[in-house]
Amino acid sequence: MDFDFFKKETYIRKKIPMPASYLKYIAIIIMLIDHIGAALLEREVWFFYQKFDSYEMVLEIDEVLRSIGRIAFPLFAFMIAEGAIHTRNIKKYAVRLFIFGVISEIPFDLAFFDKPFYFDSNNVFFTLAIAVAVIMLQSELEKIQYEKMLSYQEVMIGKMLILGAGILAAYFLNTDYSACGVLVIYVMYSAILLGQKEIGYIVGVVLLILMCGEIEKWSIFGIIFIYLYNGERGKQNKYLFYIFYPGHLILLTLIRFFLFK
Repeated sequence: MDFDFFKKETYIRKKIPMPASYLKYIAIIIMLIDHIGAALLEREVWFFYQKFDSYEMVLEIDEVLRSIGRIAFPLFAFMIAEGAIHTRNIKKYAVRLFIFGVISEIPFDLAFFDKPFYFDSNNVFFTLAIAVAVIMLQSELEKIQYEKMLSYQEVMIGKMLILGAGILAAYFLNTDYSACGVLVIYVMYSAILLGQKEIGYIVGVVLLILMCGEIEKWSIFGIIFIYLYNGERGKQNKYLFYIFYPGHLILLTLIRFFLFK
């Protein structure tokens, strides 16, 4: 049975082509919706509205925003997996993600924890960087397989050790989505290589639900965008997400400060 729905041309795909640039814009918008709930409603507005009758309404709005926001991470995970496959230099890709993780950490801590340094949680760029590093190291292992006369079993053990190290790194560094995030990206990456993008996304969502909580069930709706994805790059700004991520966190922090302090 052929499960590769991605390869099948359908009327919907022909009418609504979705390149990678569209996926990125959609993920960014959904992330912003999520963070309005997390950085505004959950940090200050709840307490501000506790004095008024509309408090329950604010809670309901936040629940809606956060539920919609669950779609953002698996979409970014999918794009990171695609990027790791198609990038010309995966090492630079991983380093770039790490650098912007450092740049984004203070805005992340201010937005979600009201302090410039909060070491119990670190931003998602580090999760993405670790996942790409895992993929890079596994690829390097494959390259030296014949040079070092490594057996298939040795290569597989090496790959599992690299993946395990990445998962542990994300866990102990307390990165956003932690070990689950690295595993989800790796699963999607593996599925893409097998030509099973939709299946990879669904498995990723199942992992999110099992490891991160029931609210992650809403991320399944992202499968619509993965289904429509046509595999093309599209016109996009290479650094849009890198700049938008710390930028929108700074903006939300300033809004919260001026409105509720």
